[in-house]
Amino acid sequence: MPPELSDVMPVFFDAETMPATLALLCQQSPDAPDKITSTLVAALTSPLQIQLTEVGWQPFRARSLTIPYTAMTTRQREALIGLFDGRFPWHAYEHALVIKPSGEPVRLETLDVLEAICSSVLASTAYPDRRVRVALCNILLQRLQANVPLTKGVQATLNERLFRPAEPVEDAT
Repeated sequence: MPPELSDVMPVFFDAETMPATLALLCQQSPDAPDKITSTLVAALTSPLQIQLTEVGWQPFRARSLTIPYTAMTTRQREALIGLFDGRFPWHAYEHALVIKPSGEPVRLETLDVLEAICSSVLASTAYPDRRVRVALCNILLQRLQANVPLTKGVQATLNERLFRPAEPVEDAT
């Protein structure tokens, strides 16, 4: 991973923080008719970038998705500020500060993105019936498949992670 992303990735896109980051990005997609699908397509197809605007971080190249500074945790803001301590060359544009990526483009792992969003849906209390939440995940995955190729291996692993059977409880008698 390029060094300019090594401090930023864990505070925005690790297993613990990715669900909240994706949920926030879904809320920030103003013109999309399907905010969730368009946000996830961007997350799955666009390389990450360090582009800071007046209002927040735009993590995906050529996308208008922005994580507002006001919605970031202190740890997230500190990670972004730390990028401008002189370790990396940065460029100022009309309304943005940009650190040019070094090395190969970095993309989020498909399985991690899908698990984060589906876990959020399955844990939601908006729909008390679990069958409805599972159906919503299936609809979301179908919409994504129309835009992003998802292998059978990714789908099988996702199902295994989300729907693994509960561990058997040993009888104490």
